[in-house]
Amino acid sequence: MKSMKKTIKKIRGGWLRELAGELRFIYGYAVQHRFEVLLYMLIGVLSTAMSLGAALLSKHIIDAVTGKDTNAIIPAAFFYLTMHILSIAFNAFSSRINARIQLKVEQDIRADVYDSITSSSWLSLGAYRSGDLLSRLESDVSVVSKSVLGWLCDIVTKLIRFIGALSIILYYDPPLALISLLAVPFSVLLSQLLLRKLRTFSVEMRKAAAELTSFSEESFAKISEIKSLGLSEAYRQKLRQQQDNYKQKYLKYVSFSVSLTAFMSVIGTAVAGACFLWCAWRLWEGVITFGTMTLFLQMSGTLSGSFSAILSTIPSAVTSAACAGRIKAIMSLEKENTEDSQKAQELIEKGNITVEAKGVSFSYDSSATVFENTGFIAKPGDIVGIVGASGEGKTTFLRMLLGLVSITDGSLCVGSCDSQKINISAGTRKLFSYVGQENIMFNTTVRENMRIVCPEASDEQIIDALKSACAYDFVASKPEGLDTVIGDSSKSFSQGQLQRLSIARAILCKRPIMLLDEATSALDEKTERMLIESLADCASSRTIIVATHRPGILKLCNKVYRIENSRLTLQ
Repeated sequence: MKSMKKTIKKIRGGWLRELAGELRFIYGYAVQHRFEVLLYMLIGVLSTAMSLGAALLSKHIIDAVTGKDTNAIIPAAFFYLTMHILSIAFNAFSSRINARIQLKVEQDIRADVYDSITSSSWLSLGAYRSGDLLSRLESDVSVVSKSVLGWLCDIVTKLIRFIGALSIILYYDPPLALISLLAVPFSVLLSQLLLRKLRTFSVEMRKAAAELTSFSEESFAKISEIKSLGLSEAYRQKLRQQQDNYKQKYLKYVSFSVSLTAFMSVIGTAVAGACFLWCAWRLWEGVITFGTMTLFLQMSGTLSGSFSAILSTIPSAVTSAACAGRIKAIMSLEKENTEDSQKAQELIEKGNITVEAKGVSFSYDSSATVFENTGFIAKPGDIVGIVGASGEGKTTFLRMLLGLVSITDGSLCVGSCDSQKINISAGTRKLFSYVGQENIMFNTTVRENMRIVCPEASDEQIIDALKSACAYDFVASKPEGLDTVIGDSSKSFSQGQLQRLSIARAILCKRPIMLLDEATSALDEKTERMLIESLADCASSRTIIVATHRPGILKLCNKVYRIENSRLTLQ
């Protein structure tokens, strides 16, 4: 009684409603492919009908054989064989449709999740490790896509099989139907009591798997640092700790699922035994024939097997729901504001774009204030330096300009010569080119890395940009030239060379405002001076805002703002 009250209390707490919401999420993708899903279900129903028909024919065949009715044997055997062949054909066709729909659903969900991740705000994504996002995009999506035609359609076909077998037994022997259904109340009660526990195990297992993926992905990304600090052995030990954590969660889930299945099997075996004894007694009494007893045994087995199969979908459904919940969490993240994208494009066409901040305040959540009532202005042709102690907010200010974070107060906008102004957001990001502290190079050729920001760029334009960034000589010295593959770990080029490649890419895209965040930190003085002179030539047609502590860069700037006491002050 206490257990039932506890279960009711938990249901009122909303976990069952949450589970239903997750299952509706999966159902939504099934609806998108409803015609193919219905076809898959129809084939499953036809296969079930063939199986039930074959069982009925087996009764007539056995009765014909025992009754020596040779005229009835041949047609019954023919139809019996035909139904089995059709059942095999339906199953083969069903498998083909299953593979096709599953692939389409998986691609649709993965595209939606990827779109959601890339369109979510930078701060909201910060709550998730990259490995966790990858786990949701790959592993969780795979589980959910399989469930659309897995347990979702199987429940329908198994339910029809259950109803068909029950109808046949009721027609011939109603008491046997009652015996066959003895497992139902036990199963329903058990599923109600254990559903939440099964879901908890599933969620914990998925979380542990995501942590393991995150650890592996991040450690590979930082393999050079791990080796340099002599941490290889420590990380090998950490991997084993992560594996042990996942193993414990996984084995708990498996142990619980196996125990549940074994318990249901015991009940099913007991019911099957009762059905067999009842059929044997009815045959002894002469109430039924050998053919009818064979039919009864098949149908009682089908009945209990179908019901057990329906119940066995519960662990799969709960796991799928847990994965759907993890996907929903990502898809419900706060999205970036891109409403002003078209207005930003109009600004680009007009040119002469000014960046202006008035009374701007900003803080990360409830942490200490980064900026308070501060101002800033940069006009076309300006090269503006931003200096300040480490951690004072130089990078944060550039993030504000890129629309990665939103100000909490004041005005931060871009405007044209005719005084048209737009508040900075993700929609105005197309006005800016950016070179960060970490050189963002993709695992492809130099040419393709350049064309990522300017797909229509010719080789001549790429070479001009490389020359402007003092990068052409070392690229041209490579045997493959522009076709040199940079690679994941960028072993083809030094850090200083990668910085110049990043600057070349920023120059190539020809956006009106260039943001540089410590973009020359890896360069020697001579190369830095050459690059500064080249950037000065670029400044005539655009605005350059650079966060730096290098004196050489500051000499180039016609304005320098210092970040101090949460404010930008013009030097």
